[in-house]
Amino acid sequence: MDLQRATGDSIEVVLRPPIGPSRVRALARLYGQRRGASEAAIDRLVQLVNEFLGPGLTGCLVRIEGDNTRLEVSCFYSSPGNYESFQWWRAQHPLGVEGWTRFVSSLSDAWAEQLTDSGWRLWALVEVTELPRSRALRERVTGPGKDFPGE
Repeated sequence: MDLQRATGDSIEVVLRPPIGPSRVRALARLYGQRRGASEAAIDRLVQLVNEFLGPGLTGCLVRIEGDNTRLEVSCFYSSPGNYESFQWWRAQHPLGVEGWTRFVSSLSDAWAEQLTDSGWRLWALVEVTELPRSRALRERVTGPGKDFPGE
């Protein structure tokens, strides 16, 4: 594993054979535990890593970062071929592309797929909170202690 950077706030890993997603999932779990995240938040982060990397895609940079309120995973695909491999894997996913999108949305509090100057970036955010997810989302949208309009 080519560990490019490790600080208290983030880790970066370049996936190259023979290192695969299982090592990155283990690293994500360890990172979440060291940040004091709940098991539920860690499980979501690990599953997002799994969904972003597929069954063994390589040639991408994975960054995991966070603080006491959030965990974030980013995958950077800097070559068109590597990103096309990810798109191919997503098309083969048992849930299909739309199902994959819904599944990633259900695991994350926010996520996106973005074209950058150096390629494509997939990122997902997992909030680390003791509030139930629906309440945490409501407070993020409306502010603490407020309800959605009309409730």
